[in-house]
Amino acid sequence: MPDKKIVSSEVTSLLLELFFPFCMSANLDENHYDVINGASFFTSGVSESGNYEVFLEKVASAIHPEYRGHFIGMYARESLYTSIARQEKSLSLDCTLFGHDEVYHWIRVSLVFINPKERNSVQFAMFIRAIDDEKRQEFEAANLKKVFEMLIGESFEYIALINTTSGIYEMIARSSTGVHSSLPLLGDYMGISEMIAELIPKGPMRNSFMQKANISDLLKAIKSPSDVYRFSYKIKGDDAYEISYRQFNAEKTQLLMSICMK
Repeated sequence: MPDKKIVSSEVTSLLLELFFPFCMSANLDENHYDVINGASFFTSGVSESGNYEVFLEKVASAIHPEYRGHFIGMYARESLYTSIARQEKSLSLDCTLFGHDEVYHWIRVSLVFINPKERNSVQFAMFIRAIDDEKRQEFEAANLKKVFEMLIGESFEYIALINTTSGIYEMIARSSTGVHSSLPLLGDYMGISEMIAELIPKGPMRNSFMQKANISDLLKAIKSPSDVYRFSYKIKGDDAYEISYRQFNAEKTQLLMSICMK
């Protein structure tokens, strides 16, 4: 018969590895920590055990500068004592960590106090898990909400976000019918501009569209979040459409493109 304690320990260890790439326990008063699993999770060389303040500094060095101060401020020893005095049972912070692939990834750092009432032996456990997918879904939902708030009252056939740095566009929403419903979901922005131009009869209107639709000219025309750059055109069959461009974020790294029937 297998030893139940050994099996239970192995199962617990497996579950921790599956859900938390890194976890550790620490004694706050002794300023000491022990890694339970995942010391290699960090690029900054975290030891299996040692001084907690040294551990905090090494982890903080791999946190993106935008979140580093918040991370240190939340998990420093004195801050943890303050949290205990407030009778907080746990802490959590979402931030980005420099990974082994030399890219910053979203992580969630969670800390749970084990026996906060015993001031002479305060212990806690820290768990870290990757949340790139969660954040991506969260950002996509936020972007979609923002898109529809910006376009409220318009009957659109096609909406896309244009990355002004890479020149790549991504479709956000489109009508299931209409002449623009066959436009691709993702691709090169100039490529989709050419596809739209093909719908416009040859002549001055098509040429004007291609001249005005390039990213550099759009960025010059759209100088503030309130600016809307519009271009009206007719397609084969005399249906009239309007394509609009708006600044989607403050950095102007994204433009919102929408097409609606006039």
